[in-house]
Formats: sequence, C-alpha cells, structure tokens
Amino acid sequence: MLTNQEIQHFIEKGFVAKQSTVDARLHDEVFASSEALFSQLKPGFNPRNNILPLVPGLWEILEHPDFRSDIECLLGQDYLLHPHRHCHTNFPSRESLAGIQTETNYVPKMAQPLHKDGHTHLPKPRHHEPWWLIVFYFPQDTPMQRGPTAVLPGSHWLQRLRAQTGESVPDIRSNENHYQVGADFYEQQLELLSGKAGTYVLCHFDLGHGATVNASGLSRYAMKFVFMRCQRTALADTQSRAASEPHYDHVWQFLGQPVETSPAWSLQRWKEAFYSDQPYQQITSSYAVAAMDDFRGIDDLLARLKQDCLKIDDWITALSPTANALALMSDPSPLLSLLDSDEPEMLAHGAYAAGQRGDGVAVKKICELTRHPHPVVCRHALSALGLIGASEDTDRAISSLADVLAKSDDWDIRTFAIQALIRMGLCDSAIPVLGRSLYDSHPLVSAFAMEQLSRFDDSSAQMQVNLALRRQRWYHDERFNPAV
Repeated sequence: MLTNQEIQHFIEKGFVAKQSTVDARLHDEVFASSEALFSQLKPGFNPRNNILPLVPGLWEILEHPDFRSDIECLLGQDYLLHPHRHCHTNFPSRESLAGIQTETNYVPKMAQPLHKDGHTHLPKPRHHEPWWLIVFYFPQDTPMQRGPTAVLPGSHWLQRLRAQTGESVPDIRSNENHYQVGADFYEQQLELLSGKAGTYVLCHFDLGHGATVNASGLSRYAMKFVFMRCQRTALADTQSRAASEPHYDHVWQFLGQPVETSPAWSLQRWKEAFYSDQPYQQITSSYAVAAMDDFRGIDDLLARLKQDCLKIDDWITALSPTANALALMSDPSPLLSLLDSDEPEMLAHGAYAAGQRGDGVAVKKICELTRHPHPVVCRHALSALGLIGASEDTDRAISSLADVLAKSDDWDIRTFAIQALIRMGLCDSAIPVLGRSLYDSHPLVSAFAMEQLSRFDDSSAQMQVNLALRRQRWYHDERFNPAV
C-alpha cells in the first residue's frame, strides 16, 4: 500500500516508483519470454494489445496483492484494467552504440519527443484527478544506458508541455547529475525511470514522458498498462490533513482524505495568480476558488473562458482550466448558463465542468447533449455522465447511454458511452445494455462490456459473459505463427 508520502509525491510530481514484491525469478521469466517473442516476430512487428496472453507471467505482476493495493490507493477498489496494453520496446541501434560513453560521463539522449499520451484510440478529456493511470513495468534492470523512460515531474498539471507548437526531440543537459530540457518547456526538470528488474511506476495519465536512447547493447522492455477509475471515493471519517496548495488539497479530498480548511484568498491575490504568466499559478488560482467564501471573479472566469475557446484547437483534451474553477463554485448558475449556449465550445466546457462538479445538478441537460450533432460536445457529455456516476437521474442517464450504444456509427463515441455506463455502478437496469454491447462490432466496446458484466453477482449477467466467451474460443494453429 502506498504511504502518504508516496501519494503526496504522486499528487505533486505525477508518478511514484515501486519495486515488485513477487519472486525475482518471475521478472527473469517475463524478460526471457519477451526476448523469445520478439525474436520470432517480423522486424518492427508488435503484438500490442495481445501482449498479456503471449507473456502470461505478466498476470502474476498485475494480480499480486501488493500491486493491487497500490493501484487501489489511487483509483479505488473497483478499478478496471483497460483492454489496451502495450510492450514498448527499446532496442539498441548502431548509431547509439557507436557513440557510447562510460558510466562516469554518460549523458542520456531522448529517442523521441516528450509527449502526453492520447487515449485509445482518440483523445478524451484530461483531468487533474486520477481518473486514469498508466503503469510501466520493467522486467529487466534498466540503468540510464539501457534507455529508460524519461518524465517531466509535475507536467500532469499543465495543459501543454512547451510553449511552441509541434513536436521535436529535445536535447538533454546535465547539471551535477540532474537532467534538464530546454527553456521552451514549462517544466524543465527531467527524471529518468531507471531501476532494478521488477520496478513498476504508477504515472498520472497526463504526465509528459518519452523514451531515451538505448546505448547498452541489451534489449529494454517497458510493459505499459492503463487503469480506469470506476467510482468516486467517499470522504473518509478520519483526521484532516493540514492544508497546503489548493490544487494538491483538491486531489487529496478527491482521494477521500479530508483536508483542513485553508485560509481564504483575497480577490486581489486570486487575480494576481489568475492573470499570471506562470502556468502553475494559473492552475492554483482555479482551485483556490473553493476556498473563497465570497467569490467575485466570475466575470474574469467567463472572459478567460471565451478567450481560451478561440485559441483551443484540440478542445476535447485542452480545455480551459477555468472550467475547473466553475465546477468548484458553490453556486452552479454560471456553469448551468454554459449548457444553454449556442456555441459548441461553450457547451463542451459546460459539460466538462458539470462532470468535474460531480453532483448531478445538470444530468438532464447533459443527457440531451449526448445527442448533439457536434461530436466533441457529444463526447464531453458522455464523459460527464460517467464522472457524475449514479445520481437521482441514473435511469435517465442509462437510457441515454443505451441510445448512443445502439445508434451511433462512431465506435469511439460508443467507447465513451460504455465507459460512462461502467461508472454508473452495478445497476441491474444496465445488464441488458451491457449484454447487447458484448457483440459490438468494435473489440474495445465489447471488452469493456464483458469486464463490467463480470462484476455482477447475477446469473443473467454471468450467463451472457459465458456465452460470449464460448463464441470467442479458438485454438492455436501453427499457420498463424506471426514469424511465418
């Protein structure tokens, strides 16, 4: 189980590294299986989502009680393993080996641009709270020379990693055993996820990261898994933590830990942070709204929101941080006014803020937006229904989600809908909808439906899962050997 210090590190920096407590021989077995697998495949081929059945030892890592308890600390007990998983390979190249340096003067090089991941397959709204988690597992010793993953600590709080547009492979500078990237990055500190065999790193989904060059002459495998939070965590009846920064306190409360009331900000202090050119100051100001009894900056928020809407290109993910501030206001009126807008951008922000608020105050309106002709509005409405979860309007929400699953021709929108349905909880009225989704034409939708149906202690749900599994049964045939 993660300690409070480890959770605090995750909240602030966006990741925490752990050492697996399984028998060390299992890591050797996983590495050997991976080596054998990739030696048989055609050059450049990767089994992608099929890595688990091909390297079954990985299940022992994922199902180990210590591993599960670490995940539960961040996602709750009913988390879900996403059907997407991937073995990130990093093989040495001639170019990297030709320029190899000694351990005493070795400076790592980036092998790819630093980036934030998109969801499989298209992007989804980003959240500072841990609704999603990436876990990297390294079955081999991964010193700096072997091409570990590099991360930008704290970058999960930022909308973008750097001021300039486009992606390029950055240079790494060394300064007394510390590593940095250029000044065009908002967060310049770089940390390498090096460690012993069996290291696994729990990362906030939006943490900036990228692979470094492998100059060791040995293979490096990073097994990537994605985990989904299914429910909000209720606030525990325990002693409150001391207040710190508003955005850190917000995540602690989201994780179920009460926090002492922090001193209220003055409007002047809030405006100084809100209009700062420092991204972290702007983020802090968004969450400081919760600590202001008489918030009078609503005009500033709405003006910034309209301004940001004009600048956002990919606004399914890069929403204005002011939407978080609207979600934290005690008065929901400004948020609800966005849901009556004629502008798709404002509707998307309103739906996002309603999901962040999480109290179901706008479920009826959001259900209507699941049928909006603009796909981004539709996606945000579906996401918001999931983040709100069960409410007084759960039946209405399930009906809207069922309608989308039955009628949408866009498999990505159906994926949004099935994930939202899972976050409604174990509602009996969802079983028929999930049963029909078992035979969806897209494997992600059907996989999510099977995962959720498996959670029900219900004979009808189990029968539908068993029937679907029987229909999927197949046997090994050498003619399908990928090396042939």
